[in-house]
Amino acid sequence: MHSNRLGCFTATGIIATLITLVVIIGFAFMNGSQMFSAGALNAQQGDIYGGVSSHAEITECSACHVPPIGADKMADRCADCHTDIAAQMLDVAKLHGTITQNNPNLSCRECHPEHRGATASLTDMGENTFPHEALGYSLEGHQLTVKREAFTCQDCHHEDVATFASDSCDSCHRQMDIAFAQAHALAFGTDCLACHDGVDIFGDNFTHTIFEFQLNGKHADVTCTKCHLDARTVADLQSAPQDCYSCHKDDDEHDGKYGQDCAVCHSPEGWEPANFNHDLSDFKLEGEHREAACEDCHKNDVFEGTPQ
Repeated sequence: MHSNRLGCFTATGIIATLITLVVIIGFAFMNGSQMFSAGALNAQQGDIYGGVSSHAEITECSACHVPPIGADKMADRCADCHTDIAAQMLDVAKLHGTITQNNPNLSCRECHPEHRGATASLTDMGENTFPHEALGYSLEGHQLTVKREAFTCQDCHHEDVATFASDSCDSCHRQMDIAFAQAHALAFGTDCLACHDGVDIFGDNFTHTIFEFQLNGKHADVTCTKCHLDARTVADLQSAPQDCYSCHKDDDEHDGKYGQDCAVCHSPEGWEPANFNHDLSDFKLEGEHREAACEDCHKNDVFEGTPQ
């Protein structure tokens, strides 16, 4: 029995192999580079980097992918185009600098995957830790949802982590206390981030005692909107007047005759009793008049029209 020691390396085998290669090459040629593509690139338009305004405009795989043998990395190709991000990565005070400092071995594509389709998000942290504080909002007070489940990025950002879903605060806090959420939104608006940063002083333990203007006496029962009407930002809250007359000028029975410093005679405990300084009036109490009791001249608590 004759044995073929060449195996598949026969004339017939070689011809079959060549035909197969021709078919594969022809198919690849007719389909461009799609045959070897992992999927469509993102078509989101933005600033121009490397001569293109979206990844979908890139036609050469080598623009992003490096040869399997060599010192170059894909991150190097990213940095060649995204020079602004490359500069951030060298500054620990910037977002990408903070990320790389905490995760020195993290590559670009671990957070910015591609080939997932024209409309897929270009940012997906996956299991990687994101330094949320670097963007000015701490998650310290947002560990668990109202259902006592761990927060996910989608809870506040929905499908695109690069944007904040402005309705997420309201929808969540309405589940916690709908009456408070409605009243708070009406009084201070729905732009929660204008006043809150996750660790701010306006939380559950807020107290006015840390400010110069103390809420003593009758002031302790005043609602926030009485002094902070239509406040929409921290600057609005801080701009509230702290002098008596700005709030109480309509209550001034003296029509400004005794000046605008109400505290000279009145205290936060109430308008009465008042510690009236008679020297502010037209009739000064001099000599023995200083020893006279108020009721000696003001019979039956009548003050206006008293003879001078």
